[in-house]
Amino acid sequence: GISLFNDLEAPVFEKYLQLPILKSWLQARPEVAAAWMTGSGSTMVAALKKKISTEETALLKKEIATEFGATFWSAETTFSTAERKS
Repeated sequence: GISLFNDLEAPVFEKYLQLPILKSWLQARPEVAAAWMTGSGSTMVAALKKKISTEETALLKKEIATEFGATFWSAETTFSTAERKS
């Protein structure tokens, strides 16, 4: 699996108690390969194990809103590990 670590997680998680709950919730999802906090806590990221369908993405966003509130913002993007040809 993927292992990522942010030294700022511990102090930020002590102050903002919902962040470690969100991270654990994401990590428990079968489609999530890894979850981590970026920077000083402005964003929590989840890398998925595989590309999921539009319907699965909508369901995941709905579950996040149901679990953590409708004000939680989410966005999606894709990354490619393929090398670009010049």
